[in-house]
Amino acid sequence: MLVARRLGILLVAALIFLGSVPLLWAGQLEITLADNRKIVTPYCWEENGEIKFPMPGGVAGVDKTSVVSIREVVSSGEVVISEMARVEESKKSSESEEPDVLIDLGTKRRRKKDAKIEFLQKALAQQDPYAKEIKPLSTSELDMVEDKCLLTSKEEIQKFFVANLQTAVEKNEIVRKIDKGYVIVLRNVIDTPYGDIDAKPILTLYDEEGKVISEVPAQLVDLKIPREKAIKYGLDEKMKAVVSVFPLNCEVRRYEVSFVYNY
Repeated sequence: MLVARRLGILLVAALIFLGSVPLLWAGQLEITLADNRKIVTPYCWEENGEIKFPMPGGVAGVDKTSVVSIREVVSSGEVVISEMARVEESKKSSESEEPDVLIDLGTKRRRKKDAKIEFLQKALAQQDPYAKEIKPLSTSELDMVEDKCLLTSKEEIQKFFVANLQTAVEKNEIVRKIDKGYVIVLRNVIDTPYGDIDAKPILTLYDEEGKVISEVPAQLVDLKIPREKAIKYGLDEKMKAVVSVFPLNCEVRRYEVSFVYNY
C-alpha cells in the first residue's frame, strides 16, 4: 500500500473533513476507466473498494475494479524557451559584477540555489545509465541538426528541448548522439518525499497542436548524493531521477513526465 502523497495545507484540511483514508494520490491526476473514459482530478483516494474524488457539491466514486490506471503528472513544460534562458544568463552576468556589500539576501539565496542546481546536474549526468553511450555533437553535426529543425543559431540547439519544470528539483534536456543517431536526453531529479515508487514512469511527447506524438518509457534511477553534499545543499542522500533517451523529433513542442499506477 502506498504511503500518503504530497499534501498541501488545503488538501490536509480537506482530508480532515473527509476523514482518514487508506490510500491517497495528490497532484494532477488522470483516472482511466475500463471503458476508456478519463477523469481528471486534483486528488483521489481509495476507500471501501472505490476510487473517490472531489466534485462540485460533494464527492464521487467509481468501483476500483473498473479503474485501469491512475496517472500522476509530475512535471511538464513547453519546448523552446531559449529567450527565457538568455534572460537568466544576463541576470547572472550583471549580478557577478556587483560588490558583495551590495548583494541583497535574495540574490545570495539565488546564488546558493544555482550552486545546488549545478551540483545536481553534474551528479545526474555522472549517474545517468546512458552516460557512457551519449556523446556531444560536433560543429558540423550541430549545423546539420540546426538545418533540419530550422533553428537560427548553434546556441539555440542546446536549448531547443529545454523545458521550465518548476515541479522538478533540476532538469537537464540536451541534444546528443548515440552511434549515428541524434537523440534527446531528458533527465529530471524528482522532488519526492516518499521512498519507493511502485509506478511506471512514462514520457509523453506532444506537437504544437497538443496532439500526442508518442509515449515512450522512461527509466527511474536511484540518485546517490554524498553525505557532505547532502548537508551542504539541504538534499537527501538518496533521491530519485527520471531519465529517458528518444530519437530527435523536430515536431515535439511539449513533453510530460508521468507516473502510471496500473490496476
